[in-house]
Amino acid sequence: MYLTPTQFGEIEQAIMAAVSKSFPKVANLHQVCYLLFFTLFFGEIAYAHPMPNTVIELTIQHKSIQMDILMPLSEFELAFGQKIGSNINENEQFRRYFQEHIRLQGKDKQTWEVKFISATIQETNSEIVGKYSELAVRIQIFPKTDSDIRYFLLFYDVIIHQVITHEALLNVVQDWESGQHENLLPIGVVKLDIPTGKIFPLEINLGEGSLWKGFKTMLVLGANHIAEGTDHLLFLLILLVPAPLLVKNKKWSSFGGLRYTVRKLVSIITAFTAGHSVTLLLGTLAWIPFSSQLIEVMIGFSILISAFHAYRPLFFGKEIYIAAGFGLIHGLAFSDTLSKLHLDALQMGLSIFGFNVGIELMQICIMLLVLPPLMLLSKRPIYANFRILMSCLAAFAALFWIVERIAGG
Repeated sequence: MYLTPTQFGEIEQAIMAAVSKSFPKVANLHQVCYLLFFTLFFGEIAYAHPMPNTVIELTIQHKSIQMDILMPLSEFELAFGQKIGSNINENEQFRRYFQEHIRLQGKDKQTWEVKFISATIQETNSEIVGKYSELAVRIQIFPKTDSDIRYFLLFYDVIIHQVITHEALLNVVQDWESGQHENLLPIGVVKLDIPTGKIFPLEINLGEGSLWKGFKTMLVLGANHIAEGTDHLLFLLILLVPAPLLVKNKKWSSFGGLRYTVRKLVSIITAFTAGHSVTLLLGTLAWIPFSSQLIEVMIGFSILISAFHAYRPLFFGKEIYIAAGFGLIHGLAFSDTLSKLHLDALQMGLSIFGFNVGIELMQICIMLLVLPPLMLLSKRPIYANFRILMSCLAAFAALFWIVERIAGG
């Protein structure tokens, strides 16, 4: 059962007239009438079939807004007036429905372009109603030229114009220019206003944002990715452990001196940077297809090989090639973080650059932090025991990660 706003208004007026005649002194007449109306017509239905509300997720891009709408299929079909089949993306009436019931207006009162992108039907689960079919619709919104994309009025009545108990919950899932890319930000609810029987527009003000703020966030994200990424951090450290040493009779020998050590460390860091920078770019842009599980296993393998090298020289004098080669693998893991973001070309370009700069800055900080104690220890006999201990710990960790990631796949 569903009613149009006109039908709802007519019934409400009839109930209001009856109540006001019988109880002329009652306060909050609108609310009383609405509650009576809801109890009479929807009480049993609402109790027997509680359905989830619509969830709208906004991704704020530089020149457009991506709107992902998740709604219960049964409620949508009730409002739409007909069942929808599997060919919904080719259904012109279905596509036009969203353009008619979604409107955005900027500060200049101009209406923005609403473009239907795609729709899918999926099965989902709710603690309240259990399993149900969900309709997922993606809309792309384009402001008029020179409109402020960070402030607009949202006129939205999909489902709500027919199913008056339904609500739409709005969240910003990503706002790159404000630095938000992980946390969900609730911004409002669209629903029927009970006293007036109208659906009012929702005012959305995202506040200040800038390309610099987005770039800075990506820079910090890149730095944290190294600082908090135990596997990447361990790979770098285990490569640096034997760097101050010379080789004699195919075994690690004595300290090679300050200039030798600095040159070796810089060459390793630079080679690793060159390797991961290439695949960070290509992987983020999806130019290289890859399996995340395989990359994770290969990262564990890179740590294992480096641990063996720290124990006994396997590729002395060729560390830069090994660092560059394994950097290619680590770069694909880095790119997985950025490829999950829904960014336009400008934001993606700045994100790749900022993320890479953050990685490099953190690597330089690690090198500066590790360099003094490595040089001091490498001059002492105890360094051999330290190097063996580190190589064994790294090898054990690498084997554990390899097994875990193979089993977890």
